[in-house]
Amino acid sequence: MRKRRAIILSGLAVVAVAAATVAVRTASFAPAGIADAGDVKLAAAPAFDIDAAVSHLS
Repeated sequence: MRKRRAIILSGLAVVAVAAATVAVRTASFAPAGIADAGDVKLAAAPAFDIDAAVSHLS
């Protein structure tokens, strides 16, 4: 019974350390080279024929 308890506690400790590592790395993440998207121009949406689409699906 003591061995089983030690194994369970060790497993929980490993999970806690892994979760703490992920939390710290996520909180302190700062990507290098962030691009400024202020000058990005979006293309116009393509035109489509709704009647042709309906007839194709019918």
